[in-house]
Amino acid sequence: MTPGDIARRRLLLGLTGLTCLAAATAGVVGWVRTNPRGRLDKSGPLFPRLGHELTSLSQIEIIWRGGGLVMRKTNTGWVAASRDSFPINEAPLAQLITSLKALRYRRALTMPAEAQTPPLAPALGGDGIQLILRRSDGVLVDLTLAQRGGLMLAQIGADPQLYQVSGPTWPDLGTPQTWLALDGFEIAPERIATASLTRLDQPALDIVRRPDGGFAPVGGKASPAATDVALLMARFAPVDVMAARRLSGPARLRHQTQLKSGLMITLEAYVAQGQLWAVFRVDPRQAATDQEARSLQAKTQGWAFALTSAQASLLETPTALILSAGATPAASD
Repeated sequence: MTPGDIARRRLLLGLTGLTCLAAATAGVVGWVRTNPRGRLDKSGPLFPRLGHELTSLSQIEIIWRGGGLVMRKTNTGWVAASRDSFPINEAPLAQLITSLKALRYRRALTMPAEAQTPPLAPALGGDGIQLILRRSDGVLVDLTLAQRGGLMLAQIGADPQLYQVSGPTWPDLGTPQTWLALDGFEIAPERIATASLTRLDQPALDIVRRPDGGFAPVGGKASPAATDVALLMARFAPVDVMAARRLSGPARLRHQTQLKSGLMITLEAYVAQGQLWAVFRVDPRQAATDQEARSLQAKTQGWAFALTSAQASLLETPTALILSAGATPAASD
């Protein structure tokens, strides 16, 4: 074989090797980019028919890590079936439906990216929020959403494929207080005349309004903590609810607020599910009018309301610390 023949043979072998390498590389790249064929080419709305199917919507489940909420449609409106049929705040519910209808595919994540992404599903310990919309004959929507690095990611039903999606502003999906009609008492601070706090393991605390408009314990100095205790009803903002009949055992503490009108509001707190829950009684006997009493009774009768962790901490602060002028436990989250 001449030197020219040897050179030509080497050139042909080299070209054959490059061709094989290119084919192998194309196969790998093709698997990464197109293996989930039929999913990566999706575009447009995630649920294009949702707007036409909403008339049959009967139940919405929202599941987050460590909790969730089931909402059910009734003849009188939406209620929280998982909260003893407490009324639902329909403003965020309407916002949720609007956001779902506007949700759009952006792109699909490739398989290597999926393998490096922590799970979305709350059932697997993920930080995502699962939304399940049902009608009487089946599921309309089964979607899990999560925010990752500024992107909104989604999984549809049991499909492991991850999609980047886009849409309008969402309500805060993963908290009960977003969905429950947990209205405050709308009591202006200047209407409060006196307050008291009674606990089995602590000296009783009586707080009165001072001539300058502030609050101070009877026989003691004014302190931020005493003011926080006095204004508890004005700042009351529950984070969850259940039927009062589910509580048992003795009350852990009692807080009373008397308004300048004479209306007396009593809060009795019980421990359940690792939280402090408040049950209310309203006494209008000394009030100038019983209209406000009837309104408060309508909001609270038969229900127990979960306090924020900050409010619970305030109510369990030792009396000696509340009496100290420098005590400043927070009253709201």
